[in-house]
Amino acid sequence: MNGAGKSTIVRVLTGQIPIETGKVVVHNADMSTDPDELLGMVGYCPQNNGLLEFLSGRQNLRFFAAIRGVPRKFIEDEIDKWLDVSDLLEFENINIKNCAWGIKRKVCLLQSIIGNPPVIMLDAPASGTDVITRNALVETLHQVKEMGSTLCLTTHSTEEVEALCDYLGILVDGKIVTTGSAEEVKDSFGDKILMQIVLDQQVGDEAVEAIKMSVEQIFPSFEFIDRYLHWLNYELTDRVSNVEIHETLEKLKRDHVNIIDYFVNQQSLDQVFHKLAKVENVVKVDTSLLQRIFTELQKVFSKK
Repeated sequence: MNGAGKSTIVRVLTGQIPIETGKVVVHNADMSTDPDELLGMVGYCPQNNGLLEFLSGRQNLRFFAAIRGVPRKFIEDEIDKWLDVSDLLEFENINIKNCAWGIKRKVCLLQSIIGNPPVIMLDAPASGTDVITRNALVETLHQVKEMGSTLCLTTHSTEEVEALCDYLGILVDGKIVTTGSAEEVKDSFGDKILMQIVLDQQVGDEAVEAIKMSVEQIFPSFEFIDRYLHWLNYELTDRVSNVEIHETLEKLKRDHVNIIDYFVNQQSLDQVFHKLAKVENVVKVDTSLLQRIFTELQKVFSKK
């Protein structure tokens, strides 16, 4: 969520914010003792800015390639390669201040990966971009990943996480509440099966009630959540085999002509995130409430 601490963590890892406890180590280089060695291995794409606005895209990439140590004779070839991969050749000579946001994000990503640093910190690189630009950024990151660099990515998008990340951490209120692969996290916390029944758009209320009654009789462990347009949404927390669910739904579909289709899915990573965020916030609120009650009781007893 906004304010969870994503950008702060990346700024700590890139030496912009000093830390009071713990330590930052990248490839055995310690920020406290070897900051130059550590930062020399890290590419960084910040969430905002990150480019020299008065320079063009090519000039920015030339500058960052030079300070990252790319030999002078290889710089232009390196720039050409990445501009071509990112479909930016037609924008290469336009000053960054005159470019659209999506173009700026592409160039900012390229400045962080040019020179092939072993570790690349990416703070919401696709933030504020359209779908086409976002897909292009993800494709570029896939190529970088295949070349052997380690990507450390912060994002609001669980789609980006599932597309790119081998290992994830969910951050809530400054704390990492779980880690693992996307599948491991969904298996651990996605304890509900979701069922959606799709109805004919012209279905009447009486037919809907009859279908709901049939579902309740056949699936007593399924809980009706809501109806959205012509969709009926259910949740199941008990363990039931998918084969049994699908066979029963096929029979239900034959009995009710208004049922067009159905879907049965495990909870998505989005839904798992919402669940974990909600649990953490509830715990935080309860703790605060108990503290206030305790303070008030102390006042009462001190007066007596």
